[in-house]
Amino acid sequence: MNAEDRCGDASCTSLLETIEEYLHYRSAGKPSPHTVRAWRADLRGVCSRIAAQKKLALDRILCSDLDRPVLRSVFASWASDHSGSSTHRCWSTWNGLCHWLVEEDRLSANPMTGVPRPKAGRLHAKPHRDEEAVFRLLQTAATKDKRAYKTWPERDLALVAVFVATGIRLSEVTTLTLGSVGGPLDARRLTVTGKGNKTRVVPITTNLEVILCAYLETRGKRHGSASLDDPAFALFVHYDGEPMTVHNVSYVIRCLYRRAGIVPPPGASVHALRHTFATEAVANGADIVEVQRLLGHANLATTSQYLDATADRLREAVQLHPAEIVLAQQVEQVQRTDTEKDSF
Repeated sequence: MNAEDRCGDASCTSLLETIEEYLHYRSAGKPSPHTVRAWRADLRGVCSRIAAQKKLALDRILCSDLDRPVLRSVFASWASDHSGSSTHRCWSTWNGLCHWLVEEDRLSANPMTGVPRPKAGRLHAKPHRDEEAVFRLLQTAATKDKRAYKTWPERDLALVAVFVATGIRLSEVTTLTLGSVGGPLDARRLTVTGKGNKTRVVPITTNLEVILCAYLETRGKRHGSASLDDPAFALFVHYDGEPMTVHNVSYVIRCLYRRAGIVPPPGASVHALRHTFATEAVANGADIVEVQRLLGHANLATTSQYLDATADRLREAVQLHPAEIVLAQQVEQVQRTDTEKDSF
């Protein structure tokens, strides 16, 4: 029995089809592919749990199945095996869908108003704590891998250098084109397209400019000078000359970590480079609002996580200060004295 058989109306569509309609509607805002994937995963994931609870096939779930008791139960289940931030995002995604269904006259009221909104998990930056990690990663990228069938150290070095020196996202590096690099010599800049299709300008340091030029020179030798003529073509390309995908870039960075003997922060192999850039910028006196602009954050609260990371790093440094060692000895003496008093 399909969706139409359940509702007795040929115009009835399954919730799965409705989800795709909603995502098509949201596409007008030009969200990033990563964001759309996250929305779809949240919507279909909860839909699957509704189907399991109602003991129905997934394609038989209808909009009329969305009521407060069901959604409360499903979100309680969702929160039990997802982080606070993931549950918060899922709640927001479903609230958006139900609000749209009300506007489309497919629901009489938004059932998500009866589902407690979870608190967003506190963001924690995951920079490289080892100051030598980034240096070793760059050094590894610049060296040919003798075990690899194909190798392109100039490109790999440029790729890592862009992450390290600009703090852009993984998804953003794959949207860079040859035309993204602009400005006069010694004052180059990158035009980056970020979340919500918003663009921002990020300065290119002199050293990064040299590394990018070296990469483009080898690219011309590999794929011909014509490969550099179209400003709309990808800045970073694969061995075959085709634009690099998010998967390609992730794979390259993971391989470099392995070769360098570096264990990245959990779940942040590429993003750790962005976090390191931001943390170093704050630690070296950059204005937090300027860092927000460089990173493309819509909310200053997101950028403030790097203040916390910097404070943690400074706290660790203070712990190693000679004065702190002397204080520790004094504390030990006080504790010893208190123990002796208690023994009488």
